Amino acid sequence: MSKSKQSETEKARLQGVWRAAAKAESGELFIPTPDLSTARNLRFALYNAVRAERQQPEIADEALADALDRMQLGVTSSPAGVMIRQKAVLALTDELLVSVPGLAELAKTSEQVNAEASAARMQARLATMAEPRPAHAADAFREQPGTNPFYTRDPATPGASS
Repeated sequence: MSKSKQSETEKARLQGVWRAAAKAESGELFIPTPDLSTARNLRFALYNAVRAERQQPEIADEALADALDRMQLGVTSSPAGVMIRQKAVLALTDELLVSVPGLAELAKTSEQVNAEASAARMQARLATMAEPRPAHAADAFREQPGTNPFYTRDPATPGASS
């Protein structure tokens, strides 16, 4: 099977399909095709159009990122076509968020929890760095030029040392 590169126009239109599916009021979008083979090819094309955005979510715009997070593709045989609908697990968890108090605060990935903990540790470190440091024995030499017994400069001749 040869791999063909999608044109920018094709990629933009297919990404638009993902966005449209996410905005559909019914929560799903059906794209009819002449046959099952075309439906499968369209499904692969839809996935290929968002490959980079799925691998690096930070490059996707907000609407596309939302669509990729919430929607899934499927192929139907009768009638032949591609169905883009909201992931079933998200519909269930949306109901859980409403019915279980405090679940929204707990609904985080381990990466998000670790990132928040790391940010808290960094804030605590920055707060301690803002506090004044105790004096060091060498600070007295640093503040008074010319009193360092190991290295002195002759101010009359720049660059010279005695």
